[in-house]
Amino acid sequence: MVQKPQNRGDLMAEWSALNLQFVWFVADTTNLNPAQLFSDIVGSEPESVQSSKVPRPNNPFLGVAEAQIEQLQYRLTIQPGRVDYFVQSAVEMEFGPGLVEQPAALLAANADGVRRPEIPALRLACVVNLMNLEPSGAAATKTISGLTGNPFPFDDAADVSLQVNRPKLIDKTQINRLLRYSVGTFQFVRLELTPGMIQSAPTAMQTFAANAVGDFNTVPSDVVFKGGELKPIWDILLNEASKFVADPSIKVLD
Repeated sequence: MVQKPQNRGDLMAEWSALNLQFVWFVADTTNLNPAQLFSDIVGSEPESVQSSKVPRPNNPFLGVAEAQIEQLQYRLTIQPGRVDYFVQSAVEMEFGPGLVEQPAALLAANADGVRRPEIPALRLACVVNLMNLEPSGAAATKTISGLTGNPFPFDDAADVSLQVNRPKLIDKTQINRLLRYSVGTFQFVRLELTPGMIQSAPTAMQTFAANAVGDFNTVPSDVVFKGGELKPIWDILLNEASKFVADPSIKVLD
């Protein structure tokens, strides 16, 4: 489950998943039950459920259902206009975000579940958030540069962030294929406490990462997808997401 930093920026690095996200954009959430939807998708009951009739600034959710199963955290949220389902690691790393190895297997394991709910939806989206821990910011930049066709003619680029969308018509369904690439830095402070002794100064630690996000979604329209219409669209989105997991480079848009 825990990924160690690579020795260098590497196009063929073993990418892990920061999270998966599946979204139903809906016109009406009145009859949506978070616990029932969670059970339909995950195949087991949630550990905790929250419901609210009116969203508030400090709690924008109409419903939340979640559970930890082994080393994974599953969470379903309902907000006005949308239902989101997230899967991510439930294990906290000491010097970096929790990551899930083998994202292809994780995506496949959740594919059948997201096909089950027959929620009337205006749009659907499948988002794959991949991350690779790196030994330095320069190594992370090198990895992103390799994924995006080497757009930087120098080695000291900072605050790297790239985004590109290439829509595509697949089986009469128009989808967006939005890719985002960035370099992330995570800072942690270590406090060493020894009883009976003067506390030592905190030690700041940094972790660097290359981040590649594939967002595959249907384009906005007035059409409401219902019942059996949803599964073929999920098949399209999941197939495009699988290609991205196998090769998270810009070449996946060819």
